[in-house]
Amino acid sequence: MKKLLFFVSLFVLIGCVPEEPPKEPFEGRELVKLEELNKFGDLCRKEAYSPRKWGHHLILVDTTVNLNQPRLDWIDKNVFSIQSLREIPPYDLVSIYNMTGSQQEAAQMNPLVKKCRPLTGDDRTNYTLDRGDLYHNLPTKLKTNWNSFVRSIDREKKNLYSENPEYSLLFEVMKEISSLKTVDFKDDYKYRKLIIVSDMVQNSANTSFADRCNKKFPDWKNYRNDKENKNLIDFLMPDFGDTSNFSVEIFYLRINCDRNLNTGAIEFWNSYFAEAGISNVKWTPETLQE
Repeated sequence: MKKLLFFVSLFVLIGCVPEEPPKEPFEGRELVKLEELNKFGDLCRKEAYSPRKWGHHLILVDTTVNLNQPRLDWIDKNVFSIQSLREIPPYDLVSIYNMTGSQQEAAQMNPLVKKCRPLTGDDRTNYTLDRGDLYHNLPTKLKTNWNSFVRSIDREKKNLYSENPEYSLLFEVMKEISSLKTVDFKDDYKYRKLIIVSDMVQNSANTSFADRCNKKFPDWKNYRNDKENKNLIDFLMPDFGDTSNFSVEIFYLRINCDRNLNTGAIEFWNSYFAEAGISNVKWTPETLQE
């Protein structure tokens, strides 16, 4: 009965989050000749052709969490499946980062994958561009690029692990994602989507929620204004610029301690993102059997 009440309260809370707005209009996105792409690189349009910045989908996987095989399978199905990749609009940039728990990691954000989503070469998506044409985008050649894109993600998924993680630097990494030029997640993109796979438990030398099991997750406003935290949070709050076309999806690896802790985490991070100017936050809790 307690488990049933937990799921009811959790999904009611999630259901209070505003629905995702309509997708960015697709008009203006035209077929790019294959010879204009970095075929052996990031599959994006070459700089010589003045590429437009459409969308950027940044996937952050928290490997400080215990990622056993059932959990890895769930992540693979919900985040990295062929269907999930097909749903990304053509030519959007896809970046994958591993949050490993290293003390220095927040200043060393290096992607496992950073490639533009190529055309699939078939009609099994909602995007007519994926079909190509008979002049510069033959379907057979498009499929070669698509298979290369999928293989690169499959290959790098094997590197989603941590060795003896010390920290879980969520606040710090959010700051770096918003500010580092190398991450390239600024508002010069027409839209951005931040995908986080995590239990959302901050753990650093300065502030930690790691000992919160059976204790209620802190209220954001009280935590944020506490004199011991205020200066730190002021420094670590991300600045994503114009967030009118910014969305967050959290694939929530539940802490499995108690109902208050889980729902408290959702309330806390919704308030955090709201302060950062982001109201479009979607939560997808893991559905593993306990």
